[in-house]
Amino acid sequence: MKNIVPFLLVISGFLFLNVQAQSIRDTVNLPGVEISDSTMKAHPYRVELITKKAMNDAAVRDMGDFLRTIPNVAGVRKGGASIDPVVRGFKYSQLSVNVGGGLKVENGCPNRMDPVTAHVEAEDIEDVEVFKGPFALRYGPSFGGIINLKTENPRPFDKFEIHANGVYGFETNWNGQKEHVSVLGGNKKIYFLVSGGSRNYGSYQSKAVEDRDTTFRSSFKKYNYTAKLGFSPTKNQRIILSYDEIHGRNVLYPALPMDEKSDDTRMMAADYNFTNGQGRLKKLDIHLYHSDVDHTMDNSLGRIGLPNKWCRLLMR
Repeated sequence: MKNIVPFLLVISGFLFLNVQAQSIRDTVNLPGVEISDSTMKAHPYRVELITKKAMNDAAVRDMGDFLRTIPNVAGVRKGGASIDPVVRGFKYSQLSVNVGGGLKVENGCPNRMDPVTAHVEAEDIEDVEVFKGPFALRYGPSFGGIINLKTENPRPFDKFEIHANGVYGFETNWNGQKEHVSVLGGNKKIYFLVSGGSRNYGSYQSKAVEDRDTTFRSSFKKYNYTAKLGFSPTKNQRIILSYDEIHGRNVLYPALPMDEKSDDTRMMAADYNFTNGQGRLKKLDIHLYHSDVDHTMDNSLGRIGLPNKWCRLLMR
């Protein structure tokens, strides 16, 4: 009994100190905590940037097909030359797909035979920005994300120069070939860029054992050309006028109710850029554009057992 008394006294002392500590009502004010990153200055949101060098190294055949190599980006294949992008499960009108930093193009027909990625060639793109989420309001509100296909622009040179680039590709499995040529040059005041190309692919032939050399109707013919002219009236000002045309003929879609008889897309844009390190006006960007899509569909290109119906859409 004598040994228990000191033990009880020690326990009582700890309980008394604990009650005294909990009875303190003073408020402890903690300073604010700020977490920052050096990369947040340029992009306060998640963005994937794909450069032209990466696209050249990958030998891109189709722009939509190349976008599927980006993490969290997939695509819905419409035909041999048309893939509608999907970003983290968002697609169609949930995404905003821009050309040249803000130019909008309508998707061909309600079945989206020709999505925006089908109206621009990979050889004409400088880089690609993919914004994964509704964070960047620079190109308008978008719930699923933004895909910005930045096309190549002419640039000034210290003295008059001319540069040319040519691409030729051939694929045996897809039974097709493509050609593309671009020329750019100029001086400090006036500079230009002219490019053009074509793609001619046959139907896809499967070599899988279970298909026994089945041929899928996916042939298409497409050609395009681009002309851009730039002016620099002063050191801090730049004006770029651009005109693009892309045409599709006899494009087959094996999984859609119709094929594309013809597609004629025209895009015009005028950009003004002013940069001034002094004064109240630091930077001014003005972008004006007009796009026109003339899309004709029918099912007369080899579809057996279907009536010869056709539909023509004109979208501006």
